[in-house]
Amino acid sequence: PGSKKRSDRTERPERAERHDRSPVLNVDGGWVAFRVSWGHAHGADPRRLLAMLCRRGNIDGRAIGAIRVGHTYSVVEIAASVAESFERHTRDPDPRDRRVNIRRWRDDGPPPPAHARERKTDRTKKKKTAPPDRPSKRKAPPDRPSRSR
Repeated sequence: PGSKKRSDRTERPERAERHDRSPVLNVDGGWVAFRVSWGHAHGADPRRLLAMLCRRGNIDGRAIGAIRVGHTYSVVEIAASVAESFERHTRDPDPRDRRVNIRRWRDDGPPPPAHARERKTDRTKKKKTAPPDRPSKRKAPPDRPSRSR
């Protein structure tokens, strides 16, 4: 490699004029918030969310504003100029992870939990009882007759 002299090298062609990838995104219309069912508990961080949102929503990263990662879900801001298209592209579940849902954040209160669950009763207050077909092994108090036959 060192045997060639600088004068022996061929000239490089002149570089073509560089163009921006796309025109500057118009965010004059503001931002639209979306809820993503992916939070810290599931391994989400802003970098990974940004990549997933661009891929799923078919948008450029410049169309994404604030990203707030919560414990079980995240809230992201999408430029209003691309929000409708983004919503259409993200309507169906992600083929890579079907549990991740993206929905427009509604102003009518906090979003519903990702998976609505019934509240379990406090187990410390529950009495342990034997099934009805089996007598209890505990002795009945003296003022009560025994359940065993």
